[in-house]
Amino acid sequence: MFAQKDKFPIEENVFLALGILAQGHPPELYLIPSLAWKDCKERESNAFVDRDYEGLKSKPEWGINVAKKNMKELAQYTFTKTIEQLSRRSDQRR
Repeated sequence: MFAQKDKFPIEENVFLALGILAQGHPPELYLIPSLAWKDCKERESNAFVDRDYEGLKSKPEWGINVAKKNMKELAQYTFTKTIEQLSRRSDQRR
């Protein structure tokens, strides 16, 4: 999965919705804040990647490596968890 950097800015209120469909399993839904990609190179993230493709035709992109070994890192962004965090944040601002 990837999103071109010029179409998916790293900003506080920008999110990526991701659905993973695997045969024989219920859909897994994620709501990932764009800030998950901030400093992903420095954090040595396996799930969130920053690809610039310098000197190549492909446009720079933010990517997600959806692999079994990365699911623990993605788990913090399940749709339900992200909505709960946003709700708590909203309640604190009131």
